[in-house]
Amino acid sequence: MSVEAKLAADRLPSYLTRFVGREAEIAQLETMVEPGGLVNICGVGGLGKTRLAIELARRWSADKLRTYVYWVPLIGVTSPTELPRAIGQGIGLHGLAGEEPLRALVATLGDAPALLVMDNCEHIAAEYGKLVTGLLAGCPQLSVVATSRTPLEVDNEQVFAIPPLGGEPRGDLGETDATDLFIDHAAVLAPSYAFTAANADHRQDLPAGGRLAAGHRIGRELDPRTVAARPADRDRSRDGCPGSQCRSGLSRPAPQQRAVLDRSWRWLGEDDRSVLAGLAVFVGGPTREAAEEVTGASMTRLRHSLSDR
Repeated sequence: MSVEAKLAADRLPSYLTRFVGREAEIAQLETMVEPGGLVNICGVGGLGKTRLAIELARRWSADKLRTYVYWVPLIGVTSPTELPRAIGQGIGLHGLAGEEPLRALVATLGDAPALLVMDNCEHIAAEYGKLVTGLLAGCPQLSVVATSRTPLEVDNEQVFAIPPLGGEPRGDLGETDATDLFIDHAAVLAPSYAFTAANADHRQDLPAGGRLAAGHRIGRELDPRTVAARPADRDRSRDGCPGSQCRSGLSRPAPQQRAVLDRSWRWLGEDDRSVLAGLAVFVGGPTREAAEEVTGASMTRLRHSLSDR
């Protein structure tokens, strides 16, 4: 392994909030990660795939002191040709001009134990699969963890379907991991916020991920009852409106929500975009028959082509 690669290791992103829950998921993932293998943390946007992958890598680095851990974010990669360069930057290899990318990457990583964490892989799945297969074949001590909204269809891929944030209720108020996450993010906006008996009865109305709700402007209201009272506003909100609300009275999406939606839109092909635009005319959701009639798409396509994205 090159000196540059050693210097680039263990530079994982940090967060202002603590990591909440998911101890069972971490334990299962630790048994899945192994040299020569790819583990794909898979699920829809907003469930916490990236945060889970970072926490897994952080603990892996602490437990296996001689293993180099590399963070490779792929959200900014817009074409397959940019993928080798992005990986190169993540492992300390800058400038692949004039070289065969895979050979240069393999030479940089060498045969030292390493964990490569690659975030947001779904939009370049085909090129990603070919390159990662070559890396695993050329680096016998390399392990790869990916995050993606869909399976990557790579040889030896183990798909870990991330579940919604759970946890058993505890304490007099029945706190769960989801409420802990909501409270942590809400406290960033209003440090005096407290989870009390007055709002505890509405904890089940929090979104499964918790994080998107707390990050939304709605989080500033700091009351699960408000989250429960306005699900339609959240789901139908759109950007581009002055002030805090659109003329229709619907709230604007938070930047985090908008980023998830924008990225999903860019990932869709023209046909899928046309179908999604057709679904946008429905308020409160369509029936199966109405969706198929308006979009011209079958329910199978709606479920498998669009819902995963």
